[in-house]
Amino acid sequence: MTQARITDGATTDLATSSPWIIATSSVGTPLQCSIPAAAGDRIRVHLSMMYVGAHFLDLALLTSAGAISEYGASGTSSPLAEGAPEFYPSLSFSKATSAVMFTVSGSHINAGAATIALVHSGTSSGKVYANSVYPWRMLLENIGPVGGVAASTRPPSPAEQNLLAWTGDPNDAGHVTAQSAGGVAGRITLVRIPIREQITWSNVWMGLSGIDAGASLANCFVGVYDSAGTLKATSADISSLLMANAIAKAFPLASPFTAAPGFYYIALLLNGTWTTNSLTLKATGAGISVNAGLAAGALRFSNMLTSQTSLPGSLTLSSQTTTIINTGWASQWYGVS
Repeated sequence: MTQARITDGATTDLATSSPWIIATSSVGTPLQCSIPAAAGDRIRVHLSMMYVGAHFLDLALLTSAGAISEYGASGTSSPLAEGAPEFYPSLSFSKATSAVMFTVSGSHINAGAATIALVHSGTSSGKVYANSVYPWRMLLENIGPVGGVAASTRPPSPAEQNLLAWTGDPNDAGHVTAQSAGGVAGRITLVRIPIREQITWSNVWMGLSGIDAGASLANCFVGVYDSAGTLKATSADISSLLMANAIAKAFPLASPFTAAPGFYYIALLLNGTWTTNSLTLKATGAGISVNAGLAAGALRFSNMLTSQTSLPGSLTLSSQTTTIINTGWASQWYGVS
């Protein structure tokens, strides 16, 4: 639950506007409020204010860029001609009000929050009061998705870090040795990641925690397979990216793709020679327990094949193995954008 209380405006007229726009106080403060949210959450809106004049008013859910996305009265991207009936300027009607409800999607989230604004349209006089005598107040409640839990009570979400998905909270990731002179060249590791809503997948984020300055790398790739083992996208050779800047960073896919909801597997293929074992990637720290209750074909962390110089067009996921987990590996941390 969160609340906005705006009192910096004088009682001046609303700006003349034929299209619907966000209402602001006389000093330019948008009359809006934000609340932590995730896709599927329902936001209940309670508004208290004084207003006069002939402008039509409504409440609107904004996009992540701050534009009007959905109007409360119509429930669509198109407003009713006269806005929300309870705001109708004529005093010849009796009025009854109640809370307004919006359902959030991924396109509405900016830095982990959704924003609701008062919007208006009109060319005659109209005032919304937002001053110390007549404050403008909006109360938002995130009641979560149907049958779910509100975002405000959940663990950190990818949207709060401008990501679309991840394998787990990066704050919980330890580190894992990615490859060493004793490693198997051309081995593919797979990490399963759930995608909860349709996205355009452009990058795989990886936490590169250490580099081997003396390594000689070639034919290193990151890619994405679907639950049938079909390659959906792959990067260009990432060898040079693995040799510099030991930070969390994006590894672009050569061709972004539309990912429908479901399970996907992020694949990492490494080839080269190493002088040390200091090429390390951030990991979940789950170790061997990551696959508890799962069998080959659906493992969350596994390895497959050797001697690969590129990611094959398909994988037989029933051939997943876990031979490297016992050597100290843990499931790599990945993010999606």
